[in-house]
Amino acid sequence: MKDGEAVVPAAPRIVLCHSGEAIVAAGGETKKMTAGQAIFARASLGDVTVSADGLVVVARTPEAAENGVGADR
Repeated sequence: MKDGEAVVPAAPRIVLCHSGEAIVAAGGETKKMTAGQAIFARASLGDVTVSADGLVVVARTPEAAENGVGADR
């Protein structure tokens, strides 16, 4: 995603800040990221909200997509 906000459904996820800055919120915690940083968000954190001023890539397990979780995103 580029420049905006998205909610990523619960599943094991890796959030990579490719360029710019991002804020990741989940499980009552907030992390600020800059270009080149990545975090792992475990499924037990629930949904993750990502706000980006730049380009952020989110990867999640294939099982999550196959089960319909976030398959349309």
